[in-house]
Amino acid sequence: MLPFVTNITCLTGDFEGTYDCRNEAFLKAGTPNTPQGAIGAIGTATGKTHTCFNNIVSAGIFDGIFNHEIYYMGGALAFGKYILYESYPGNPANHVVQFSYWNNLMGDPGLELWTGVPENLNISYNSTIPLGSDQIEISVTNDLGESVENAWVTILKDETDLFSNEFTDNEGIVYLPIASGVTGAVKITASKHNFIPVQDFFIIGETNVFVNTEIMIIDDDSNGLSSGNGDSEIGSNETIEAFLTLYNYGSNTTSNLTISISSEYDFITFQESSVNTSFILPNSELITDEPLVFTVDPNIIGGTEVFFDINISDANGNNWQKRISKIIHDSNIIFSSYEVVGENNYNK
Repeated sequence: MLPFVTNITCLTGDFEGTYDCRNEAFLKAGTPNTPQGAIGAIGTATGKTHTCFNNIVSAGIFDGIFNHEIYYMGGALAFGKYILYESYPGNPANHVVQFSYWNNLMGDPGLELWTGVPENLNISYNSTIPLGSDQIEISVTNDLGESVENAWVTILKDETDLFSNEFTDNEGIVYLPIASGVTGAVKITASKHNFIPVQDFFIIGETNVFVNTEIMIIDDDSNGLSSGNGDSEIGSNETIEAFLTLYNYGSNTTSNLTISISSEYDFITFQESSVNTSFILPNSELITDEPLVFTVDPNIIGGTEVFFDINISDANGNNWQKRISKIIHDSNIIFSSYEVVGENNYNK
């Protein structure tokens, strides 16, 4: 690993071309195969600097890196200049302006700095995804097998066909959407501060049989097993009948399907957690005849996001999983505005 250097004093960042300044020497040292010097260096382009201003900029850079999580070289320099302005808001003798111009970065401003010994990232996923899948589950761990939260995971194919990214949750898992009709190799990239980025790929292709659920139809009309206000949304204190739209993207018929549902939330109680259906022809759609039934706790606040895990299996031992997100639609208090009412012209 190469260091990041702040070398803020007279002429350390002078790039007028007569000779290499110190910061240029840091960048040019070594070779690609035998790197030496520094990954980046910040110095001053002129002479006649002053210790107080030099030190404020230098301290501000490292304050940004270690206390404000500004891990990019360009951002850290900008924060150092900001701290200079905050320390000398009166701009004495125009020095705040001068030292903001004079101090410069040699190196990539978008390069992220490590602030500790970098660890490895490991990603787990299905290497082959059937055509018709609308999401992929990716798990990120470290070398100890521990879940890595807030890792930034991206999937990309040909820049325009598929591009999706998101942070992993507290279990190191992320679900990324897959655009309809995309096939072929898709690149996965996972990264996080103080971790070495990792890349791999998965393949999307047609299979003999693949069943996915596209839509969860909500019935809360108080007929049958349901009980609710009839708005076709999940609400608190309602009993929901949920019907699933299934689609067979494969080239063969699938038969004797069992569809089950679960959720990790204790405010969801299932009365009917599985249903059966006879068969689905290739490239055909089917809506389940019988509903999955669950009750929602009356104390759940409107706007709460709920995840349902769907498992589909057939007579040949095939299994397919899908996670569906739904929002609780119910009353909620949202701040809009306020008015202060008083006397003696204090109504502001």
